[in-house]
Amino acid sequence: MKKLLLILALSVGCAAKQPQITGPDYESSGIPCLDALQINIDASGCTQLRLEQVSPSIEKITCAEREPYSADPWNMFEFVIHARAFGEAPLEYQWMCSDPFVDVYVNME
Repeated sequence: MKKLLLILALSVGCAAKQPQITGPDYESSGIPCLDALQINIDASGCTQLRLEQVSPSIEKITCAEREPYSADPWNMFEFVIHARAFGEAPLEYQWMCSDPFVDVYVNME
């Protein structure tokens, strides 16, 4: 009986920490910087992303909803994805990551 309760307690604890956005069936986009950004935002306690298309080559990503009392920088900052093949990079943001497809910038204000 004690063994069953221990297994149940561990299962509930693990289930509560499952990612909300990427989830257990998450499939990589093949874009390393974008995948890393989504996984880190998810691990920070963000439960819903807000995506805003700024231009054909720029998209902003922020955490729209997060777990209560979560003050992790990953769910507080604004991230900008810039498609490298199109347009000018957003100079007002701090560079964070680049791969062959995108540049990721962060606004920490």
